[in-house]
Amino acid sequence: MTTVTRVGLWGVFGHGNYGNEATLTAFLNQLDSVRFEPLILTNNPHEASRLHGLPASSIGPPAYAAHGAAKLSQSISIAKNRASYLCGALRRVRALDSVVIVGTGGLEHAGAFGTPFEIWSLGLACRTLRRPFVLLNIGVDRAHSRVTRMFVRESGRLAAYRSYRDERSRLNMVATGLHAGAGDPVVTDMALSLEPPRAPVRDPRHVVVGVLDYDGVYGDDPSARDGYLRRCVRLVDGLCAEGYHVTIVAGDDDDVPTAQCIATHFPSDAVTLSKAKTPHELTVVMSEASTVIAARYHTLIMGLLAGTPIVSIGYSEKHRHILRQFSLPEVHRDSSEFDPADVVALVSESIAHQRHLSARIEEGLARARRQLDRNWEDALVTISRRSHTLG
Repeated sequence: MTTVTRVGLWGVFGHGNYGNEATLTAFLNQLDSVRFEPLILTNNPHEASRLHGLPASSIGPPAYAAHGAAKLSQSISIAKNRASYLCGALRRVRALDSVVIVGTGGLEHAGAFGTPFEIWSLGLACRTLRRPFVLLNIGVDRAHSRVTRMFVRESGRLAAYRSYRDERSRLNMVATGLHAGAGDPVVTDMALSLEPPRAPVRDPRHVVVGVLDYDGVYGDDPSARDGYLRRCVRLVDGLCAEGYHVTIVAGDDDDVPTAQCIATHFPSDAVTLSKAKTPHELTVVMSEASTVIAARYHTLIMGLLAGTPIVSIGYSEKHRHILRQFSLPEVHRDSSEFDPADVVALVSESIAHQRHLSARIEEGLARARRQLDRNWEDALVTISRRSHTLG
């Protein structure tokens, strides 16, 4: 009789981020449904279950503080909320055989008591109950807060297996004080194992422009939002002036109002607003184009899956690092200050070298998939390990 491993898959799933759902889809494609019984662990289980057709459960309440309350009341509110989450992690892990943090950015640009705390809670629960805890192809940012660094470092220490989606993430983990992380494998983004369909014909005068709900590096900055919108409108206008047809895509449900706002400035025969959300839909749209201007990290990933050259207008160095992994020109500009005319020029240069760049992308995809296959075999040994075998 085949032993079934009950594995919990944690991530920010069911929240309208197309890249996170693509990452989970990629993981589930690798998981043998005969040997494994997956449970999605997320704060929005109903939507995650609907998207992936699997059972899903919340662990505890999402991070919450009573805004506007006195500082002491806020601290008490946070402490109660997070204690409840930790108790929920212990209860949930008791019914599982292993827990996997499935890629995504839970250890990137998050407040200490948000997702870093949640990941640490699951790691602690796994250690307490002697269950394997896996950090698989994760992204890690350099944390400025001492408390955040502590949760990231201790999450790493609690993991029976760690791997990263880029070298930057491994270095950032080591910088928290986890020196053993220097020997961990650097793989690539898990979503690159997907093989969604492509359009049969590529239009050399078609450009896909990804946009995001941008309100500054630290969020909640109306002036940054206004500036970003103005630059995006000028960018699309510049592309239209050069004779390109533009399709605007979102990378998250939160991006849709921004995409709609930009599209209203242009006639529908020149600018199309895409409704694509899934890896299948996004890749088809991007494979019809000669260049993808990627705003979100996973818009960039979907562009690579489409075999389409990339110009990045991003918010993080991770955009630059994935281009480096593919041996592509590091055509990356910052979301907060990109020059629209400069980006139009980069698009023209990309189209001029489209055949060469597409060939390099195909080589990079083949290399990434080989790395992911090797990483999966190693990680699977830990994920499959039964709790009674742990020392």
